[in-house]
Amino acid sequence: GKELTVEQKRKLREEAEAARQQAQAEERAKHERGARYAAEFYRNSTPVKIAYYLNKKHVKPVNTLRTIDPRTAYELLKRYYSEAFGYVPVGFQSKGGGFLCLDWPLLLVPMRGDISHIQTIQLIDDKGAKAFLCGGKKKGAYWQSERLPEFDPDTDMTIGIGEGVATVLSVKQVKGFPVVAAMDCGNLKPVALDIRARFPKAKIIILSDIGNGEKEAFTAAQAVGGVLAIPKFTDALRERFKSITGKETPTDFNDYYLARGDI
Repeated sequence: GKELTVEQKRKLREEAEAARQQAQAEERAKHERGARYAAEFYRNSTPVKIAYYLNKKHVKPVNTLRTIDPRTAYELLKRYYSEAFGYVPVGFQSKGGGFLCLDWPLLLVPMRGDISHIQTIQLIDDKGAKAFLCGGKKKGAYWQSERLPEFDPDTDMTIGIGEGVATVLSVKQVKGFPVVAAMDCGNLKPVALDIRARFPKAKIIILSDIGNGEKEAFTAAQAVGGVLAIPKFTDALRERFKSITGKETPTDFNDYYLARGDI
């Protein structure tokens, strides 16, 4: 076909750049709105008195976890969706396509990030189904088990980074050092880089799951000069895990803790 003129090429570049900037602005607005509502969920939450999910995982709550009344949470969700998406949702949709059970208080996991102190949240029902706030920025956001300095160039403390809350809490419960939950394997590296920037001399341990996520855990550990830890299950531990949970395949440090009672 006919070659474009210099002017036509320039115009196409300008249009592409304008479209890119518009998409970025819309994404920023979506994340800012998500962060605003995440903070509203947090303001309506209370300290954890009882959390069936944590009890099932045999881990104790810490001060940075919260609970929220399911009716309050659903009212906030309806307000959020009406403003952000123009409709009222049926409920909190979980990763598997179902909905969170709203019969009991929900565990609220605040995730800090670069837009506000709370960037988004994860909600967990009594059965362990999990949902994130749609529109919240999850990449690079994480939950930490305790309040940590924004920046400490000198500390050589140990910090563990894993995927789920129960996984990292199991390690903290036994080992005592601070832990961080990145929520999924694809978020391990961005979170590890942020922790390394905050604590340049800290010893970072990446708490890998077995199978899905091992490669990402290895990459995250390499990126920050950290240590990679992977749970090792003997046949006896696998049998013990099955007898306790009824599940066939253990995959993470909470499974290991349940089977062994130690880490």
